[in-house]
Amino acid sequence: MIEEESNRPSLLIVGYAIPEELMHSLMAKDMRPHVQGHQHQWALIRGIELAAGYPVDLVSVAAASDWPRNPLRFVGGGKWHHVPGARDVMVSFINIFPFKQLSRFAGISLQVLRWTWAYRKCSKRVAVLYGSSCSQLWSLILATVFLPVTRVAVLTDPPSVDLPGEGIMRRLARRTDRWLQRRGLQKMDGVVVLTRALADDFAPGVPYCLSEGIAPELPMPPPKANDVPFVGMYAGGLKAEYGVRLILDCVPLLPPGIELWLFGRGALLNEAQEAASRYPALRVFGFCPRAEVVQKAAEATVMLNPRSTSAWFVRYSFPSKMLECLASGTPLLSTRLPTIPEDY
Repeated sequence: MIEEESNRPSLLIVGYAIPEELMHSLMAKDMRPHVQGHQHQWALIRGIELAAGYPVDLVSVAAASDWPRNPLRFVGGGKWHHVPGARDVMVSFINIFPFKQLSRFAGISLQVLRWTWAYRKCSKRVAVLYGSSCSQLWSLILATVFLPVTRVAVLTDPPSVDLPGEGIMRRLARRTDRWLQRRGLQKMDGVVVLTRALADDFAPGVPYCLSEGIAPELPMPPPKANDVPFVGMYAGGLKAEYGVRLILDCVPLLPPGIELWLFGRGALLNEAQEAASRYPALRVFGFCPRAEVVQKAAEATVMLNPRSTSAWFVRYSFPSKMLECLASGTPLLSTRLPTIPEDY
C-alpha cells in the first residue's frame, strides 16, 4: 500500500544517473566507459520507484574518467527530470585530478543540503548512495549531520582500485581515498552489496543486504536457424584480467562454422583488431550503443564470461551482466567464480 503523500518517505539517490543520450556521448570518448554501472544504477532507480509508487530525486555527476583518459576537462551540469515530479540535478565539476574530487564534493554537498532543507518537514528522509566515491560519500555524510537522514550505500565494486600506468602520487592518493571510504562506509545505516566480501571488508559491522543485481526487461531472442554459424559473444572490458586473452588465444584453434564476437574497449582492443584481420572467425565491434549490443546478444548462440578465477578482485566480483544473459534467454558460458551463488 502506498502511503499518503504527507507521510511517505522522501527518497534521494546520489550517484551517476544522467540522461541516456548524454551518458552515451561521454562513454564514446572515454577510455574506461562505465557501461555496466550505468545500466545497473538505472535498474535500481526504476525498481525503487516501482516499489515506492512515486519518483525519487537525483543528485548526480557524470561517470567520466579523469582527464586525459577522458578528453573533457570540464563537465557541465544542470537541472532535469527523469520522470515527471522528480527533482534531478546534475552537478558540474572540473575533470582534472585533484580538482575533480574537490569540485564534486562542493557541488554535491550544496545540492544535498538543498534537498534536506526542501524536505525538512518530512518525517522520513532516505538517501541512497550509489558507489563509494569519497567526494559523494563524505558530502552526503556531512550534509546530513543536522537533519537526520537514513543513509544507505550500494557497493558494486571495491573502492578506489589502482589503475595501470598511474604514478606514485596518484597511488598514494588512492590509498588515502580507500581509507576515507572505509571510514565513511562505516557511518552508513546500511549497505547493499553484490558480494558478501564487499560488506565484510569495506563496511564491517554495518547491516547489509546481498543483491547480485537487477535483471532488466529484455526481448526474448527468436529461434535460431540451423544454417547460421555458431557465435560466441563477449561484451565488456577488453582486458587480460577479464579473460579476453583466453578468447584471443582460442581464435587460431576454431574449427569452421564457429565465430567469436567482441564488444567493448580496453588495452587489448588493438591486439584483437589485428587478430581479426588475420582470422575471419573473429569479429571486433568495439564500443557500441547498448541497443546494438542487446540486438547482437539475441543473435549470438552463447554469451561468454571468461573472467579469471585467480585474480585478486574475484573475491568481490559478481558479473551483473550474467543476469542480463539469463533475462535475454541467450545461454551463458562462464568460469566458475566463487561469488556466483549455488542456485545459479
